[in-house]
Amino acid sequence: MADRKTLEIVSISQLSDEQAARIKAVDKRVRLTVAGSRDASDISNDAWERAEVVLASGRFLPEPEKVPNLKWVQVVFAGVENALASPLLQTPGIITTSAS
Repeated sequence: MADRKTLEIVSISQLSDEQAARIKAVDKRVRLTVAGSRDASDISNDAWERAEVVLASGRFLPEPEKVPNLKWVQVVFAGVENALASPLLQTPGIITTSAS
């Protein structure tokens, strides 16, 4: 992270305390918001607007207009088949990766 900007990560996947700590330990500029829910509506609009990275199961993804700064979706399961129909993953310029 060459610049001094905060990297905003939103997780709508359940993370253990250890997993959250490991993500935050990558760099002091990482800000992690964990919903601990399977429902994207549990995340505040402010958090979505700031999000650059989303960790998700591939379900319950936000609508593209809710995440104007999004650059990357990390699907935490091995496949992205369930997520492919999401309008978010059809948005040009958003990278999608999976756990596989």
